[in-house]
Amino acid sequence: MAPGGLALGRDPRHPPCTCQGCLAAWTPTSPKPCPPGSTASAPARSAWWPIAGATIRRSCGRFTLALQDILAAVTPQTRILVVNSPSNPTGWVMPLAEMEALRDVARERGLWILSDEVYNHFTYGNAIAPSFLQVTTPTDRLIVTNTFSKNWAMTGWRAGWVTYPEGLAATFSKLGQYNTTSIPTFIQHAAVAALEQGDAFIRTMVGRCVESRAILVEGLSRIRGVTVFPPEGAFYLMVRVDTGETSLDLAFRLLREAKVGVAPGTAFGPQGEGFLRICFAISPELAREAVARLARVLSTPV
Repeated sequence: MAPGGLALGRDPRHPPCTCQGCLAAWTPTSPKPCPPGSTASAPARSAWWPIAGATIRRSCGRFTLALQDILAAVTPQTRILVVNSPSNPTGWVMPLAEMEALRDVARERGLWILSDEVYNHFTYGNAIAPSFLQVTTPTDRLIVTNTFSKNWAMTGWRAGWVTYPEGLAATFSKLGQYNTTSIPTFIQHAAVAALEQGDAFIRTMVGRCVESRAILVEGLSRIRGVTVFPPEGAFYLMVRVDTGETSLDLAFRLLREAKVGVAPGTAFGPQGEGFLRICFAISPELAREAVARLARVLSTPV
């Protein structure tokens, strides 16, 4: 267990496979458990809407995940379940009890679970987000991807790791060799420093996001036609905006008129139409300025 509570490996004799960031981890991991004709199922509240093609479900002002939706999407051809928690873009966090339920389904049906846990420190209840590593054994069909990009703000440095089942060390060693070979030495030293000395930095980052999140949630909730769904984790806010425009058109208009950059909900699949994703990994001062600019534009009829 690394500083900050991050489980890097299941067995000290078999360390996790390092890679060039979390996205690079998908290259060697995601295709391998799935032979031709197989399918993957993913929760629709994650960044994987284009894969899932499922319906967004909102309850009590927040995004939720109904396990029966996942089970309904599983077919005899399904080989892998993809989970992103805390979620980009909705901020949904999968409770430990639901992880246990999904684990049981995976065991029963012989499915793999690919868990993207890159935002695990960014939660807003003073706790690290639950991990599938807490409810599985070294022999479960579980692959967990992580990165230094989010928790330690090392985006662009392309450093991450994959935790894999017992017995696959040789396989992942080969995959790493031909997909990555190695990351630059100075980045490796930076990653070690992050693990050994970065806890205070993470607390500062999360604390800043807590304040900026509150500013955006409160400020945007006051704007007519804007519905806010406070995120439980990550550092993104999904808001529904009713202006009659497409999400993409609205995002471009806000960039032109408010000089505020947001992502259209359709960037995450067709179910994102009508939504905007706003990043609040910014200073509280910048969050206040963003709210003021967005309010001026969104309060004016199109």
